[in-house]
Amino acid sequence: MNNHDKLWDIFGGKKPDTYSIRQEMESIAEAAYEFYKLRKHEDALVGYRKAFKMAESVDDTENMIEYKWWTGHCLQRLNRYREALAEFLTLSQMKPIVPRDYFDGLINQLVIATCIPIELYKIKGIVRQCYDFIQQNGMSNCESKILRNESDLARFRYDYEHAFSLSTEALAKHNKNAVTCYNEVSYYYDIMLNLVTLKQLTSLRDWLLKLQDLDTKFTVSKQLYVLRFKVEIALLEGNTKEAYDFAKKHLRYNRETGSDCYVSLRLVIRTGISAGKLDSLKEYLIELAKLRNSEDGHMRYTIQKLFGEYHAACYNHNKSSQGFFAAKRYFNRALKIGIHIDRLLECDGRQKEIAELLGEIENIKNQ
Repeated sequence: MNNHDKLWDIFGGKKPDTYSIRQEMESIAEAAYEFYKLRKHEDALVGYRKAFKMAESVDDTENMIEYKWWTGHCLQRLNRYREALAEFLTLSQMKPIVPRDYFDGLINQLVIATCIPIELYKIKGIVRQCYDFIQQNGMSNCESKILRNESDLARFRYDYEHAFSLSTEALAKHNKNAVTCYNEVSYYYDIMLNLVTLKQLTSLRDWLLKLQDLDTKFTVSKQLYVLRFKVEIALLEGNTKEAYDFAKKHLRYNRETGSDCYVSLRLVIRTGISAGKLDSLKEYLIELAKLRNSEDGHMRYTIQKLFGEYHAACYNHNKSSQGFFAAKRYFNRALKIGIHIDRLLECDGRQKEIAELLGEIENIKNQ
């Protein structure tokens, strides 16, 4: 049976002509894209996989590449990183593929490899592939995307000064080349996130004003990032109640737009701990706990650490031995994950971070 015949059962046993298959395929792909825009990634994934099979049946390589690309993105949004990585690796081997599609496949390999993460030398190998490819194909206008991901890698290695330097260079390259198809708001986000880790409050306020004045078509991202950094500024100023209110606004807006709520839940819990709103955080902790087995190693580490911080705050409030042991249990879980990630990324930031938190809770106990 040839590829064309494989679709008989899709059409109720009647063998359609190529034109009918293409029409159906394009309709399915359009519906999948609408699901993707609505953040309904499971439904989008089903659509793109079906569209890919239909494109394959009529030897439509161009659409096969497009649907494979979208399949990888859907899996990424669903935190199914290893499956997504396999899709992007397959994409890079498909022929013929235009340079931009090949490069985007490489970039997504880099993003996923950094999130899982895999060994540092392998991540750096993908970075080198990216630079070699844009040089060989005259695509220097894409360098900003590589720099963004290098900045993420530096931040994950707790090298915050280097991460900030890379993020500002990425924005400068982006503005110079005016690559309008990329989300320019994300470049501002990277810079401001690095300023938070460096506790540069004055600069952070300045960049927030620049972000608010930015004329962009990516309005949802812009609004979320504005709220995010209002939270961070309020925390750095010591206005914990204001930070908590902004965090809840961030979560509400995320829910309204159907966006991923992981960052919002973290913000609400962090600020709730700072503001002493411990009794109001249980529903958010339950929701966040559903992500504790994510394939994103940084997410798993952060969730365990945040649970430890919550129970440490409870212990500090009521001196219950239950809170003390719960905090230690979660911190030790975070430490186990942190040791693994630090080994892969050749750093020790997470181990130092957890050692400090364990020391703090012991100090509370000894007071």
